[in-house]
Amino acid sequence: MKKTSLLLALGAVALLATATSHAAFVVTYDFTGGSPNAVVTGDLADTARITASPFTFTSTTTETSASSGAGPDGGFSSAGNAFLRGDATGSTEAAALADDDFFSFTISVNNAVVDRLDLSSFTFDFGGTATATGFTTNVYVQSSVDGFGTGNPVLFTDSQAIAANADNASLNTANAVPVGTAAFDSLTNVTFQFRFSDTATTSPQINRFDNVVVNGAVVPEPSTVAMLLGGLGLLAMLRRRA
Repeated sequence: MKKTSLLLALGAVALLATATSHAAFVVTYDFTGGSPNAVVTGDLADTARITASPFTFTSTTTETSASSGAGPDGGFSSAGNAFLRGDATGSTEAAALADDDFFSFTISVNNAVVDRLDLSSFTFDFGGTATATGFTTNVYVQSSVDGFGTGNPVLFTDSQAIAANADNASLNTANAVPVGTAAFDSLTNVTFQFRFSDTATTSPQINRFDNVVVNGAVVPEPSTVAMLLGGLGLLAMLRRRA
């Protein structure tokens, strides 16, 4: 009986160690060749415990850029960045949050019964393309934690002046979105949206961003750990009685 209890206890300890392990991951969108797909690296290189969706450009309209006649309002450039034409945006934060043109991506655990996401950092580069006339681009990041669009908080915002004749998607590098807080712990999934406003007046003046990098870990769902701890305690009690 003592040998059996010991084996059970050791098995429970092994399960607890597995359940409480933290698997670090890095999700990167570098838009190489215009691809919206994520590259997942770190302890989860096989992506067995998380899914990172493709980056998505959403628009409720299907018009092309009216002033440039050069294609859709936004998307992913073969040069390796995401873009939104200036003539498809408004000039204020309110207009950006109400706009039908935005980018988004989602990271989620594959097994919500046992796993949760803890995010630690989120950075990206942004800038733009200007003609002989420069302009100012403004980016706004929102998350599913607080909600999207008008009336919901902006998690991060920044403004960059794009010089005349500039073409630089990484004008301002490693903008840090504040996700290392308790609000971004113990999530089954999280979605982020990018929206833009600018002072663009001529074409082609284009907002661009690149190198979106999210760091985090997969951690055990709290009740799973509690259940295993309870089971381990019960085994310990039974072993003492034996």
